[in-house]
Amino acid sequence: EITNVIFENNGRAHGSQTGWGAWYEEKPTFSELGVIWGNKAVQIGRWRIKQIDDQHISVSHENDNVSRIYRDDGTIHGNVADFSGFLTPLGEPSCAYLTENYLQIGDWRFAEFEEERRTFLSVSHKRGKTARLYETNGSIHGGPRVDRNAWTWEKGVALQGNDECFSTSSTVPNVISFGDWKIAQMRDTNWLSFSSNYPNTPMLFQSNSRRPRHGGPRLDWGAWVEVPTSSAEG
Repeated sequence: EITNVIFENNGRAHGSQTGWGAWYEEKPTFSELGVIWGNKAVQIGRWRIKQIDDQHISVSHENDNVSRIYRDDGTIHGNVADFSGFLTPLGEPSCAYLTENYLQIGDWRFAEFEEERRTFLSVSHKRGKTARLYETNGSIHGGPRVDRNAWTWEKGVALQGNDECFSTSSTVPNVISFGDWKIAQMRDTNWLSFSSNYPNTPMLFQSNSRRPRHGGPRLDWGAWVEVPTSSAEG
């Protein structure tokens, strides 16, 4: 009966506590708000888990205190007010959904891993980094790390929320988007990426004649998780 982490509305996080578990308390605290799905966000009572930008997702309270920030490089950060999920509207349900094995919020997955009689809750990003592992024995395993990343799994069936992720690529220059593929100019204009939304980049072209091609599969240089380079030519 151990709880790995408790987030408090003053922005503090408390690790490895006995009690406070929703599995053995009489019932979780009731809220008239319930669970509400939004755009790359889910609100549970007066708390939100929301992707703030391409790099960060936060766990925040309606009082704007931020208990945890996970970053795509696998690091975690504390109470930074600018990363509150309540600074912007929740939005219409999009790219936030629950399957049998994971909760996806934008480019992040909170997933259950069972390995050798051990069970973990993994917090992992689409680019390949795992920021945290919470184990059922109450221990916390830090990141950055690349193991137990739920983005290696195939997409599951949405049981709640909305698994459609509306692309805005039509307003972004230097990218062609069709189906689950994007062909895009990346970073310093010297790179052209063929990338899929799974997320894998099978081919990367470089303007350097010495090494014009870089094969995959690889998790970086993907136009689904990075913003393509803008240039005047378009």
